[in-house]
Amino acid sequence: AKHLRSFGLGVKTGVDLPREYNGVIPDKAWKMKRYKQAWYMGETVISAIGQGYDLVTPLQVARYTALLATSKLVTPRMAKVIDDNVTHPTIKPISFDAYYLNEIRKGMYDVCNVRGGTAFRTMSGLPIIVAGKTGTSQVTSIPQSTKKRLKEHELAYFHRSHAWITTYAPYNDPQFVVTVLVEHGGHGGSTSGPIAADIYKWLYRNKYFKGQQQERTNTLDTNLSSF
Repeated sequence: AKHLRSFGLGVKTGVDLPREYNGVIPDKAWKMKRYKQAWYMGETVISAIGQGYDLVTPLQVARYTALLATSKLVTPRMAKVIDDNVTHPTIKPISFDAYYLNEIRKGMYDVCNVRGGTAFRTMSGLPIIVAGKTGTSQVTSIPQSTKKRLKEHELAYFHRSHAWITTYAPYNDPQFVVTVLVEHGGHGGSTSGPIAADIYKWLYRNKYFKGQQQERTNTLDTNLSSF
């Protein structure tokens, strides 16, 4: 929990907007205060993969994605000028073990560019190389005693999972992060993926990418030494 909070999850991002929520990255003290219950070892495992009590905002996920892409934690800014003062995002470098960080980046590359990846169908055809992670956020708990599991479309609308995707691009020269959450949208790859792809198409079409004159086939180098 300590490390996840230092990466910007479960804490306010500092964005210049009102009513920002902390979210929740649970630990022993949080559970005891909230539920008056002890923490179980299994909860450490499920919390590590984003299940259980974890609650994060789309902006926190976008910020975390940018951190994985660049090793820099950014305090986002929506306004360029506030009360005649020019605003600047705060950028905090964070050190990672290079081996594990490269493995995470390669995994995010595979999600979008290797057949079988959960976002391959929507991202692999883009003119720039995208890396990302899809997610399906369960809204209601399913008791272990439940014998027949309903499919997503069979559930009542407000019981359906939220659909997530978070991405960055270009893979070897990160310039943009696109994070999409569709409430009760089901699966991230099939619901949120096309929305993120449309955003990247718009960015590319309007020439927002630096050096985008390079063809996708010329940027397939997966060497991460430049990070």
